[in-house]
Amino acid sequence: IGRVLSELRAQQLEASTVVTLHSDHGWSLGEHGEWQKFSNFEHGTRVPLIVRAPWLVKSAGARTSVLAELVDIFPTLAELANAPLTRRTTQSIDGTSLVPVLREPGDKVLADALKPYALSQYMRCPRDPAVPQKANDCLMTDRSQIAVMGYTIRTKTHRYTQWATWNGSALAP
Repeated sequence: IGRVLSELRAQQLEASTVVTLHSDHGWSLGEHGEWQKFSNFEHGTRVPLIVRAPWLVKSAGARTSVLAELVDIFPTLAELANAPLTRRTTQSIDGTSLVPVLREPGDKVLADALKPYALSQYMRCPRDPAVPQKANDCLMTDRSQIAVMGYTIRTKTHRYTQWATWNGSALAP
């Protein structure tokens, strides 16, 4: 990251370039008996998200409590880049631009109103149905063999996960 930022400075692009850093999943280190990313627990779904937009001075070094999802990155970057999105595009994507919070990172009312919830979904493929919480990763599993799908909704104060029997052939509960 330091090299990228140094090169942006050397090319005199530092003041006009958005830099975004994120991960694709969280990582459990034994919480709930889970290791790695294979769960819908908080540690498996939380990811870092850092957005550097130098022209939004208030956001420099600021933290916010806004709920965010990785699907929010595209509309956020499109807005920061002043890239016009067609009505069809905005209707077909699930994300919400986080730019309002980047403009006013200290506005807790705005943060609460912008994203009242975040969603996550993760499958389970237990090797032994009698012990579904053990050895449940679906790596290299044909999607028709997925046994269970977990849906989680996270608000500022609550988190709820529901596990549903999954029909792998129909790709639906």
